[in-house]
Amino acid sequence: MAYTKTVWVARQGTGLNKFTESERFGNTVVLTNTPDSITVQGTQYSPEVMNHIEKGIEDAHILIADEAQARKQADDNLAQTIENRAQMLSTDIAAESRTLKHEITEIRDIIADLIRLIESGLGPLSRIPLITEEGFYLVTDEGDYLVA
Repeated sequence: MAYTKTVWVARQGTGLNKFTESERFGNTVVLTNTPDSITVQGTQYSPEVMNHIEKGIEDAHILIADEAQARKQADDNLAQTIENRAQMLSTDIAAESRTLKHEITEIRDIIADLIRLIESGLGPLSRIPLITEEGFYLVTDEGDYLVA
């Protein structure tokens, strides 16, 4: 519920701080405010007005606490989402890394096979090895050889 602000108006007039003694009891004196004139009555001070202020303060504190809790929950949710995504990416990267390591090992083995074929006297290569979807081919003077 929105707070409705009270617009406070100061009392105006002359002799506003003038008082008249109406009763006396030993050391006690009852004074009554008797200004010379009041040109603007001003906002009346009352328990209702003061309770309205207190209720507004209380409601504001509740709203602030609720907002702080909502922000904390949103921050916690975001942090959890980021952590989950980071874990998924880490798992994906680890899987890719294993795949790449496997592929590198296969390429090393193919290169080692090529080197062995060349060193075994296959003959001088007439072309650069061909790489196709089926694998590597060595093209020599004696024919084509599928390496892998």
